[in-house]
Amino acid sequence: MGSYKGVIKKVFEKGGRQSFLMDDDNWYGLSFDKVDAQDGDKAKFDWDTNGKYKNVIKGTCVIKKGTGSAGAGGGSSNYAQKEKYWAEKEVRDIGTQQKISYAGALNTAVCMVNAMLERELLNLGGKKADAWDAFEAYVNDLAETLYVRIQSAPEYHEQLMSGAPFQDQQGPEGTEAPEEEEDEDEGDW
Repeated sequence: MGSYKGVIKKVFEKGGRQSFLMDDDNWYGLSFDKVDAQDGDKAKFDWDTNGKYKNVIKGTCVIKKGTGSAGAGGGSSNYAQKEKYWAEKEVRDIGTQQKISYAGALNTAVCMVNAMLERELLNLGGKKADAWDAFEAYVNDLAETLYVRIQSAPEYHEQLMSGAPFQDQQGPEGTEAPEEEEDEDEGDW
């Protein structure tokens, strides 16, 4: 059994039970004996342990409103560090996923342009330096088009899954499939 007096870093409630993360970086449970407390309030109470848990003894918790600093005490807690990590990770993950999506669109564009060149569906010009610039520009434009299409896919998911030909889909501007040209050399079969 012990007594504690300090600043509440975090008030947590779940399932009708209340707990405090105090400035000593320990959690103290109040069970169903709730008190009106907020982050930054000072608390004074007696506590006892139940296994590995520290529990506030019923009726001993006294709160002084807003007199403390939620960051006071022995540095940032593991809880605060974890909360910060996960918040920052979410932002990092969004940026990482956008980079991965664009890289996928860029790789697909390179493959498509190479396939068009092999089948002589695309002519990049005469000089090698001009051809490289044209290749790079065509790949970048195609990658951007594919990236927009990929990013807008959730919005048009139902249309895409309907089974209608791509040409019948109403998508973002610039995502229409090219029209087929008739080959004049086919003749009669």
